[in-house]
Amino acid sequence: MKIQGKILPLVTEPDPRLHIPSKDVEKITDDIRKLMDDMLATMYSSEGIGLAAVQVGVHLRLVVIDIDQNAKYDGIPLIHDGKTIFMVNPEIVEKSEETVTFCEGCLSLPTVRADVIRHEWIVVQYLDYDGQIQKKKFDGLLSICAQHEIDHTNGIIFIDHLSRLKKEFFMKKLLKLRKNQED
Repeated sequence: MKIQGKILPLVTEPDPRLHIPSKDVEKITDDIRKLMDDMLATMYSSEGIGLAAVQVGVHLRLVVIDIDQNAKYDGIPLIHDGKTIFMVNPEIVEKSEETVTFCEGCLSLPTVRADVIRHEWIVVQYLDYDGQIQKKKFDGLLSICAQHEIDHTNGIIFIDHLSRLKKEFFMKKLLKLRKNQED
């Protein structure tokens, strides 16, 4: 699949925009599809597997996911039809009681990885790229990635799931990284 999009600058922590819940998309227009294409190009250029619009500074409930490009990602089986997933206004409508722990990273938190507890599977309702209603069950890496990205649309970053002490440690690390980049 050839990506028809431009690479957008990523918003990185500590940036307060990452903590603002995004707004619902009123209507899927060509501009919204162009933004999703740009998000996808940005995600691929950064070697990510998921990206929410807030991560490129747009507070709309938009998510793109493609876990297939990292098929050997920590040995987690890939439960997915091999196509990019575009989610507009995603909402988790059902989730398992069972949980899994996974070492997550994030394009908005460079160099940070930490174990996060997530639901083993989720059911997500969303509009796709063409505005069609979808309701799909995700498990494996796809479930973890979808929960991570949907959190972004709600103003939550993955370190928000950690203890206060661990979160403070990572925030100090990110502030030091940013200071070193500015020097």
